[in-house]
Amino acid sequence: MKKLITILSLSLSLTSFAGVITCSNNPNSPGQYTSLQDAIDNANAGDTILVHGSGTSYGNITLNSKALTFIGAGINQPSSDISQLGRVQIYRLSASVSGSGCTFIGLNICLFDMNPTFTGGNQSSQIIENITIERCRIEGISGCTSSYYEGFTLHYGSHQYNNILVKNCIWSSSPFRMANFSSMAFTMSNFRFENNVFDGAGFWYMPGIVDLSGVSFSNNFFGSGTNNWNYQGNVAVNLNGPHFYDNIYFGANPSGLVNAVLNNNLTYNCSDDDLFTVYSNSTGGANLFGQDPLLVNYPVAGSTFNHSLDYNLSAGSPCLSSGLGGGDIGVYGGPNVIQVVGSNPAIPQMEEIVTPLGSNVSKGTNLNVTFKSYKQD
Repeated sequence: MKKLITILSLSLSLTSFAGVITCSNNPNSPGQYTSLQDAIDNANAGDTILVHGSGTSYGNITLNSKALTFIGAGINQPSSDISQLGRVQIYRLSASVSGSGCTFIGLNICLFDMNPTFTGGNQSSQIIENITIERCRIEGISGCTSSYYEGFTLHYGSHQYNNILVKNCIWSSSPFRMANFSSMAFTMSNFRFENNVFDGAGFWYMPGIVDLSGVSFSNNFFGSGTNNWNYQGNVAVNLNGPHFYDNIYFGANPSGLVNAVLNNNLTYNCSDDDLFTVYSNSTGGANLFGQDPLLVNYPVAGSTFNHSLDYNLSAGSPCLSSGLGGGDIGVYGGPNVIQVVGSNPAIPQMEEIVTPLGSNVSKGTNLNVTFKSYKQD
């Protein structure tokens, strides 16, 4: 009953803004749809789909014709109560029809596959844009059956990827992988990673000739984690021109950047703490090299993300007020601060529903129901 109440509480908080659809593949807590793809196909542009937590993945989904919002149960849940998705494919069908404009909150996701290619398109029309990913966990190979470790597969060609915001997420996979290595005429504009924890995730398969000057990473935590792949612990491989500022590199060895802009970052316990000795032709200043950030609870040897870790800064931390513009370095600084890393969606949760016992209500009359809920940060 508690799980069903959670979906109801979400519905009540959102009905005044757009249509709300419930989807659950948990037979003990049914929704309007059991298949998430069926829910997508029957939704109207602007609708919200509430994805119930379940021990079973909802599998791969395709978004190519409407902007939707997806809200899951959150990632601070037992595995049986997490809303798990496989590959999220965001495509474009024509110059005016695509999966652009979607928002994802509180979901475990294997990876995003973005491809704006369509027959007859050109660079001005082949666009994926206005995507927000918030309070999710991006798992890569650990979250689905895949031969890749990426969080984003971006397809080459005369494409544009614009206004993509990833904030307050946990990454157990690498952010980028290119789908092939030819026709590299695409552009990336306002592609931002803000206040995320990268759990040993590096960046790979990004040839250095690709211009990433429209990509920025701010107030993130890069940890060594425990991922067992070739670039384990590396922060970057073959990235050309991105901006990094107010980030903490904790045992996450920087490598491979070219022509980057590096400002107000801190390194600690890396194989080489000096960013400019490993990032060729890069510029920047006010970085703190080889200094302990004095996190409240994070082991020197590194750790896979778990909810007992505390990425807050202790008194005396060199990260305090050392960020760009005078803010703090790390996930608790910058524009997208949250109360707790890995927290659930910031929407009301129903705690109790009370109805009169033995009530008989005639058609057209009222039933008095008492609701008790609590606010989530």
